[in-house]
Amino acid sequence: MLRTHAVHVITKNDTLEGGNIPDTQITAQMKVLNDDYAKTGLSFNLINTTRTRNASWFDNLGMDSYVVISPLVTSAHRRTV
Repeated sequence: MLRTHAVHVITKNDTLEGGNIPDTQITAQMKVLNDDYAKTGLSFNLINTTRTRNASWFDNLGMDSYVVISPLVTSAHRRTV
């Protein structure tokens, strides 16, 4: 079963320390998910990555970075942060 997903990244600024995770890291994490779930028949397909730079949101999360991987069924279901 193929699951289509989008990744939403909230950053403080354009630096790695500010949560700006490179696309290569997101792609690598999707590979980890696919490798880990391969035996279950599930697979994950990344179709979109959005980025929101908002220092206030980032600081209030209490994390080094914030990434949401959410199912994306159709463009009608797409939400922005």
